Amino acid sequence: ADKFTDLAGNWAKPYISALVEEGVINGVSDTEFAPNAKITRADFSLMLIKALGMSSEEPHGFSDVNAGDYYSDAIAAAKAYGLVKGTSDVTFSPKANITRQDAVSIISRTLDAIGYTEGKAGDLSVFADASLIASYAKAPFEKLVGLGFVNGNNGMVNPTTNISRAEAAKLIYDVLQTKKAVE
Repeated sequence: ADKFTDLAGNWAKPYISALVEEGVINGVSDTEFAPNAKITRADFSLMLIKALGMSSEEPHGFSDVNAGDYYSDAIAAAKAYGLVKGTSDVTFSPKANITRQDAVSIISRTLDAIGYTEGKAGDLSVFADASLIASYAKAPFEKLVGLGFVNGNNGMVNPTTNISRAEAAKLIYDVLQTKKAVE
């Protein structure tokens, strides 16, 4: 990750470096990682599936994910393992940027899928914007706050905003370390 000129002094550089070494993530070019850029639902799913080494022959069943898309197999695997859900019964919205609450929900389901059930629920009342968390994401936020995967930023968890590539890398790094500990 030292080849990425835009990571100097970035808080997520150690996590990004570890994932680059493991072949889980790439930059947006040979010299840039774009840590503050938003990440799509497709790319988040792809990074997660690469980190976990999962695959599946099951069809994904989403009308907006084509067989030739670079992320198609990853989305199929993520759906087969119960990690992701569509934005409707038939769509995935792969090119939409992923929100924090969707990323947190996916990571929570991933911990369940790898058999990690430890930790106690975190207290969301310490976050000024906890009331903005969608009902489906409350328990996942409690789990990830309790585990220390999510710490908030300036007293907020910003559930409806999009996560950055750096934040995605940190979440996926935490999952990968947890998976290694479970194994």
